[in-house]
Amino acid sequence: MAHRAERLYEELQTRGSERDRVRLLSAGGSTSGSSLVSTTETDYTDAQWREALRWRLGLLGPAGRCRNVTSKHGEPCDDALNAEGDHAINCMTGPVRQAVHAALADVVCEFIEEAGGQARREAYVKEFQQPTKSAFLDVWGWGAVNIPDLLVDVTWRHPMASRYLPGAARQAGHACRLAAADKEARYPASGGRAAHVFCVEGWGRLGAAGEAVLDLLAGAAAAHDRRRGRAAPSRLHRWRARIDAVVQRGLCRALEAARFGLPGEPPARRGRRS
Repeated sequence: MAHRAERLYEELQTRGSERDRVRLLSAGGSTSGSSLVSTTETDYTDAQWREALRWRLGLLGPAGRCRNVTSKHGEPCDDALNAEGDHAINCMTGPVRQAVHAALADVVCEFIEEAGGQARREAYVKEFQQPTKSAFLDVWGWGAVNIPDLLVDVTWRHPMASRYLPGAARQAGHACRLAAADKEARYPASGGRAAHVFCVEGWGRLGAAGEAVLDLLAGAAAAHDRRRGRAAPSRLHRWRARIDAVVQRGLCRALEAARFGLPGEPPARRGRRS
């Protein structure tokens, strides 16, 4: 079975469509799909489980018009919804994308706290302030020897968006690399502080910078346990499954909302408005 899977993978990489190649690369890595084989992150509904597997396998869904609607004015998106589902993941109408973003940031906060640090959401960083741009980052971790000042900005990027092609079909993690460059340009290192980009792609691949954040926090958590005479359990597998579960459930909600409608708009970030 392993040999046959390897042959099919090579065949898709050489003769498959551009989307097949993007999907295979974006669905790879240590984090993507880890919740589907986890013993802890199993709180999928039956419908979510089926949808997550269909999305990962590249199976087509119904086509039509996007039914995402804003609650304020009741204006529908109404863009073409292709059978592949790419528009559903990219659509900015409705609350789903912001909800997934917020859930990922909250999970990063949980990891910081598990490692013995303090975590804050929507932290103002005056060193990054620019005349025309605000300087609120998604997560700030501090309060532990191994986590003196950790600034994390979370983003979710779909590699089938036009700006990531054709690079995303040739190189694993291409969308997350461009996302990291975007964030570094917006929040350049200043005053001895730097932002770490926690980027997840549309099929679940965690970017290299995000994996580095996980390694940093796992090491800090292990040191925190050792100093207190506690056994240091392996956290990376569980943490990756936790992240992947948030992403997979978010994908399912995005596909469902675009097909059947989910009124609402992303909640405003009060700090950024003020």
